[in-house]
Amino acid sequence: MMDRAVMNSRGWVWAIALSVYLVSCAPSVSENSSSLDLDVAQGSKSHDEHDVAEILRKDDGLLVERGRRLFIQCKACHAIGPEEAQFAKVGPALNNIVGADIGSVDGFEYSDALLTMDGQWTRQSLSLFLKAPNDYAPGTIMAYAGLSNTRDRAAIIAYLESHTPVD
Repeated sequence: MMDRAVMNSRGWVWAIALSVYLVSCAPSVSENSSSLDLDVAQGSKSHDEHDVAEILRKDDGLLVERGRRLFIQCKACHAIGPEEAQFAKVGPALNNIVGADIGSVDGFEYSDALLTMDGQWTRQSLSLFLKAPNDYAPGTIMAYAGLSNTRDRAAIIAYLESHTPVD
């Protein structure tokens, strides 16, 4: 049987290679974007988180679908949905992540960067993490450069919320 460290390192190499492929070759979400665009102007970086909240507030129902299509690149490392959550991946399953404590998915070995953080995965914290994971949590092992597009981050957050039951 293969050593766990070797399996983990092979998994990381595969996940990084697949992520690079998906980011560079995956179809753009902007296809048919006229039906997905929201009537929200892109703001400056200082208004970025306000813009995410505003986009989510004005969601016309298409945001979750846009997020689902964007999440394809995330599936290289993360599972979501009841069918997929049973399969181990390089990153934690993201069911019920919105509102969960940071670094709290059972069975996943987090980096010290996330284990030592207090707080919950709110819309704001998710947006900041998705924008620049290593800026938000220096030392994180998430091998993703970040998502600068505010609308795309809002769409992924809406998709994650669709996999988080409302209490």
